[in-house]
Amino acid sequence: MNEDNYEWIFITKGTRKNLELKERFLRESLPTLNNVKYIGIENEDKKNYDMKNGIQVDDNINNLNTNARYKILIKNYLETDYNRIQAPSDDIYEMNNWNEIAESIKWFREEMLVWDILGI
Repeated sequence: MNEDNYEWIFITKGTRKNLELKERFLRESLPTLNNVKYIGIENEDKKNYDMKNGIQVDDNINNLNTNARYKILIKNYLETDYNRIQAPSDDIYEMNNWNEIAESIKWFREEMLVWDILGI
């Protein structure tokens, strides 16, 4: 996925060591992305960051309480206490792997272009 026209901001939460590992994983997994910014937070809430025109991916349902336009709960084929949606949600998409997420991002981008054209 080489997307030169987009600003990619990864906001991730964890311990200092965990944040270092996550950043290394992202750099190694997505080497063709340009315009990338990493924000590692230890004790902050992700909802403190403006994601209104963004796509948020998280494996913890409690971290999806942001203003992101699209929210993806990645479940990795598991049902746990932290990834279970208690009530139906129109703004959270459940996915099981990164291939599903990549396909969804393509769809979201197309939809965002239509919204931009219509001024929505």
